[in-house]
Amino acid sequence: MLSLNRKNSGLTLLETIIGFSILIIVVVIAGLFSGNVTQFGNFFKKSFETAEEVQSAFQTIIPEIRSMGPSNTGTFPIETAATSSITFYSDIYEDGLYERVRYFLNGTTLKKAVLKPTGSPLSYNPANEVSEDVIHNVTLASSSIFSYYDSSFTGSEPPLAPPPNIANIKVIEIKITAQAGSEGGPQTLSVKIAPRNLK
Repeated sequence: MLSLNRKNSGLTLLETIIGFSILIIVVVIAGLFSGNVTQFGNFFKKSFETAEEVQSAFQTIIPEIRSMGPSNTGTFPIETAATSSITFYSDIYEDGLYERVRYFLNGTTLKKAVLKPTGSPLSYNPANEVSEDVIHNVTLASSSIFSYYDSSFTGSEPPLAPPPNIANIKVIEIKITAQAGSEGGPQTLSVKIAPRNLK
C-alpha cells in the first residue's frame, strides 16, 4: 500500500503576510487614483465655470461698447479711460436713454456700475448708481485690462500711452485673465472693439 505524504493545506504565516501586503498596496493605489480623478474633476469644473463667467461677461460688454454714444446731457461717449477701468454711455436697455456704464477692477473682481439718467431735464445722479460683480478672481497677467488705440491702428501698433486722450480713441481692447481658484487653471480672453459712434 502506497502512502502519500501530504502537506497541510492551510496558508502559512508568510503567505498570509504577503497576501495582506498585496491587498494594502492595491487599496492605496486605488485611493491615490480616486483622489487624482477627484482633483482633476474639481480642476475641470472650476476652469469651466471661470471660462463661462468670462465669456458671459464679454457677450455683454462687447455690444455695450460697440453701441456707445453721447450721453443724454450731450457729453462725449467715453467719460474716462484707464488701464483698469472705463466709463462710457450706452443705451443698454434700448429705451432711448443712454446709461452711464462703468467697468472697474475692485481688488480681484471686475465690477459693472450702471447709472440711469433721471429727472427733467435729464441728469446723472451718482447716488442712483447700481453695481454688480461681473468676473471674479481677475489676475493682472498683463499690464492692463483696457487698452486704447487711435485711428492709425491697423493691428500691430502699440496702444496709446496712459492716460490716453479720450477724443483720439477709436478702438478699445479688453484682455482679462481670471484664475479659477486654487484648483483651476487661468482663463484668458481678449477682444478689440471699434465703437460705431467713434469712427
